Amino acid sequence: MALDPLNNKPLLKPSTRKQRLKKFLKSKYFIIPLILVAAFLIYWFFLKPAKVVTQYTVTTVRQGTLTTTVSGSGQVSALNQVNIKPQTTDKVMTVSVKVGDQVKTGQQLITLDETDNALSLKQAQANYLSAQANYNQVLAGAASTDVKISQLSVDQAQTAYVSAQNDLAQTRTTVATNLAQAQKDLDDLLDTTVTAPNNKRSQVVIADENAINAAQNALDAINKVLNDQGAKNGLGSLDSVALPNTQAAYQAALIYAAPAKASLQTAKNSRLDANLDSSVSATLSLLNATLTAANNCFYLLQNSTISSTFTQSSLDTYKSSASSQVSNMNSNLSTVQSTWQSLTDAITAAQNTLTNAQLSGDQQITAAQNKVTSALQSLNNAKAQFNKTTAPATKQAVQASQASLISAQAQLQAAQTAYDKNIIASPIDGLVAEVNATVGLQADSTSSIVTIVTSQKIAIIQFNQVDTAKLKVGQEAALTFDALPNLTIKGKVLEINGVGVATQGVVSYDVKISFDNSAEANILPGMTVSAVVTTEVKPNVLLVPSQAVKTAGNFSYVQTLSAYTPVNSNNRRGPVTSTSTPQRVPVTVGDANDTLTEIVSGLSEGETVVLTTISTSTTAASASTNTGFRIPGLGGGGGGGGTFRAAGGGTTGGAAGGAARGQ
Repeated sequence: MALDPLNNKPLLKPSTRKQRLKKFLKSKYFIIPLILVAAFLIYWFFLKPAKVVTQYTVTTVRQGTLTTTVSGSGQVSALNQVNIKPQTTDKVMTVSVKVGDQVKTGQQLITLDETDNALSLKQAQANYLSAQANYNQVLAGAASTDVKISQLSVDQAQTAYVSAQNDLAQTRTTVATNLAQAQKDLDDLLDTTVTAPNNKRSQVVIADENAINAAQNALDAINKVLNDQGAKNGLGSLDSVALPNTQAAYQAALIYAAPAKASLQTAKNSRLDANLDSSVSATLSLLNATLTAANNCFYLLQNSTISSTFTQSSLDTYKSSASSQVSNMNSNLSTVQSTWQSLTDAITAAQNTLTNAQLSGDQQITAAQNKVTSALQSLNNAKAQFNKTTAPATKQAVQASQASLISAQAQLQAAQTAYDKNIIASPIDGLVAEVNATVGLQADSTSSIVTIVTSQKIAIIQFNQVDTAKLKVGQEAALTFDALPNLTIKGKVLEINGVGVATQGVVSYDVKISFDNSAEANILPGMTVSAVVTTEVKPNVLLVPSQAVKTAGNFSYVQTLSAYTPVNSNNRRGPVTSTSTPQRVPVTVGDANDTLTEIVSGLSEGETVVLTTISTSTTAASASTNTGFRIPGLGGGGGGGGTFRAAGGGTTGGAAGGAARGQ
């Protein structure tokens, strides 16, 4: 039997292999996996949930001119006359025509008082020039002279700051010097070790010592008198109490001598305040007692008599000595007291000087620090102003100056319009049939001031009451004719009929509009004519397509995208995808026309806003690419008349696409 070379087993017959293969295909080991694979493929291609892809059509906020118009239709008519009514009731200043005069279009007929309007116009012109200059300056940046002035301010502030720092350092030094001197003066007065004669503590000791010596001399003199044997019989002979009083006073004084000397010695050894105070007190007690004894001795001598042993000369000598001792005691009393008082006063004064120096120094340093702080603030302000002056204009600054310029321009246009209203000119060629104006009288805005007859053709257009309210005489119009499809001519509003006509509940008013004379030969009375009248032109405003503006309650908003990717990156057409969620941004809207809306605040030029949101479904089995949308501001037109094809077929978004294409 032949063997299989791979496994060394007997080879099976072909018929046997076929039987085993059939058996395997019918077994569960083949059928179950086959069923699982089939189920997975069915799920993947037919049952897998569709993936929702959110896409957006977007546009950018741009700056442009918003033109507001109203439209109507009517017929061409042969104009017989035009009744010109003034738009104000000011006083008539000049009348330049009379009945029968031939006039041309634009010829001045009558002027009304322009005093107030002329002033307003000049102010508006000045404001506009100022706003224009400011806008130009913001764009151009600071002038070199402004930069130099700003740099000079920084330099001056830097110099002032350095000067303030130097003043602070000098103030600290001066204050420290004054405090050190005041402290030294006080320390010198409080120093108990100084023995110099000019030291106040030494002066107290010296005064006490001199006083004690003087008292001792006085007591010795009194004792000499009391112990003079020659004068013994005559002493106090005229007053019996004089001698005992003197003796008692002398003894009393002697009692104070020893304590005074002891206190003095203690003060010499240690000149503390307490020791000096004790010495001064003991010395004053000795001096007062000695003074009493000296006075009694002098009184004793005055009441003594001479004798053969006590001559008049001796008595006079004793009297002179006693009187001198009294004076000497009084003098020493004054010296001791004043010397001690001088020391205490000096200590008090030095303490006050030190305290005042500390307070004054703190105040001076605080003032100098405040000066440094103020100078630093001024320097920082000057630097900030310099940085602001030299920095390029911010987007916000440009927008603010631009807004001011737009406002000034609008005010100028309004002032010019108000000024022009008082200059009444002929709207057509013709003959003056009637003049109802006299110089000095007030004009009547409800009555014709001049009537002009003409054979000129005009358009009589019917406008509804809402649009009629926006019309004014003199506004420009664009006229088209059904019979002349290639002709568009300009015109101006001549006259607005004040009486409306109601048709099926709709009130309309006839408005006469003049033609461009160069085209009148091609136009016949009775032709159907359509007119688009420009009611307002606002230049340099931020604009978005009106469909981007949504409302919620009482406020308006738009949705912005911070980042997005066009679906077709080659030509940037079609919807866009974004990884970020659109943000709702409140905005303030201004005027609007059929397609555009003015954004007063809330957005900046160049921001991306959402027009429409598109949700599409895709599966693994089939997927389609949305086409047909044009991204406003990103170039190129879309396909399919502004429609896109969603996954699985069908069209939607035609209105949105048309609006997008129209921008």
